[in-house]
Amino acid sequence: MKLKDIIKLGEKYCYCPSCGNDKIGNDEGKLIVEEHTYYRECSCGFNILIDDRKDEI
Repeated sequence: MKLKDIIKLGEKYCYCPSCGNDKIGNDEGKLIVEEHTYYRECSCGFNILIDDRKDEI
């Protein structure tokens, strides 16, 4: 995944769209960035997986 796409997604999902939480770690949420995927999870149950091979960023 390109750095510009990671930054763009980070700006969009920095705050959870469901509850507004901006924390990761310590059971607050997760942020996992791999070669083609961006995964953001929140303790409220929100999660999103974006795959740059399939999804438009």
